[in-house]
Amino acid sequence: MNLRRLRLSFAVLFGMSAALAAKTVTVTGTVTDTMCGLHHMMKGAAKCTRECVKSGSAYALILHHRVYKLTGLTPAETHILYVQAGKRVTVSGSFNGKYLHVNVLRPAK
Repeated sequence: MNLRRLRLSFAVLFGMSAALAAKTVTVTGTVTDTMCGLHHMMKGAAKCTRECVKSGSAYALILHHRVYKLTGLTPAETHILYVQAGKRVTVSGSFNGKYLHVNVLRPAK
């Protein structure tokens, strides 16, 4: 019975360490919001993104026709996203399903 518990504990710890060691990547995509995603309801991606975020939607990034919600944003990064709405930004961070946790965000060159 103790060997069984030891194996289970090892499996849980191994799984947790793998999850914590998420790979950091750098990607470039287009700023959008989670409500509209790929297709904006208003004319003009920048204006629509800003209005949707003002109404409670969250900033997101379009990468290869997929939308990833941005998490871990600082106030300065949120301001960059406001200015760059509808434009491209470069993000260094880690993916977790449909989320992209931001470590560094800057306008794309």
